[in-house]
Amino acid sequence: MTFCLSDGLMQVDYDDEEEFVYSEEEEDIQSPGIPSSDKLSQAQKQADSVAYYNGDEDEFDDFDADDDDEQPTSAIQQSNKPWEVDFKAHDLSGLQGKQEEVVNDLEPLLAVSRGSTALLLRSYEWKTESLVEDYLTDSNKVLTKSGVHAHPPAPSIETGDEDFTCEICYCSGGDELYMSLVCGHRFCTSCYETYVTIKIQEGGYNEESEGANKSVSDARVQLERYMHYFTRYNNHEQSAKFVLNLMEATEKNMEQLQREMTLAWIDVVFLKNAVDVLADCRAALKWTYVLAYYMVSDNHKVIFENNQSDLEMATEQLNELVEDPSSLTGIGDIKRKVLDMTHYVKARLDTLLTDTYQGLQESRWQYED
Repeated sequence: MTFCLSDGLMQVDYDDEEEFVYSEEEEDIQSPGIPSSDKLSQAQKQADSVAYYNGDEDEFDDFDADDDDEQPTSAIQQSNKPWEVDFKAHDLSGLQGKQEEVVNDLEPLLAVSRGSTALLLRSYEWKTESLVEDYLTDSNKVLTKSGVHAHPPAPSIETGDEDFTCEICYCSGGDELYMSLVCGHRFCTSCYETYVTIKIQEGGYNEESEGANKSVSDARVQLERYMHYFTRYNNHEQSAKFVLNLMEATEKNMEQLQREMTLAWIDVVFLKNAVDVLADCRAALKWTYVLAYYMVSDNHKVIFENNQSDLEMATEQLNELVEDPSSLTGIGDIKRKVLDMTHYVKARLDTLLTDTYQGLQESRWQYED
């Protein structure tokens, strides 16, 4: 018996017989008809890549992916943009249900009535953590600040306070009768009676007075401002609902173009993609008007509304192209113009949403009370 080491193989001679066995110096040996480890790894990579692009997650998971280096380097890693976040939209009943849940959770903790709990939450803009922290620190301060009194005392008529001075007629002394209110103000009963009598006779804050006129004027301005933003919000909301009808009409246009010009579905699918972009734009524009309504007018708001206006005009132009593509001459003209406008609209949408996200992160805008 002789031994011979050569190229990682150990040759053992038993008289006239030979046998090849693995040596400890070599981990792999290539045999005819069996792919090498490199080829097998490459085949697995290709299979992984095909499964990845075909969306076959079950097949993709069957392959060994322990080593990050073995993953296909050509796979496109898609990541959300900064303004793309997970969210759930609630309707009016859903929001009311959420509010009820918060009130139910805080009512036993605050030990006040249900109505008082709701008023405290509104005062703190439904920020439960801030409310609980301040309430546990100084409940009386929180109640006073929010205008809530767990057990408000009834107004009382008192006398005998030498330090009392009526803030209306400036009568003073311990002999004066005065009305003590829960807010801390004190007036003599004569002045308070006269005040209440006059207000009853006037029928309640006379519109011919200067203060009343100013209030009415301010209210009218606020109403006009509200209607300006609400009208645009409502227009985009209604347009978003019409997107379903537009999609049906677009599918008919696509079928018509296929028949008349002998085209494949892939040649006209750009119209469907344009409708999808329109739906995204309508939803985004609708909520930008809600945000703009609360913004204080300044240069930052001007920039925001310029981006908003650019997207709005581009959206309407794309909508017109998709509604009536037959007005264009030839499939080449239709496809070129729709694709160009779709690309432009998507760019404007990305600009608006990215800038809005950054503005919120930077606290760029101030808001109306």
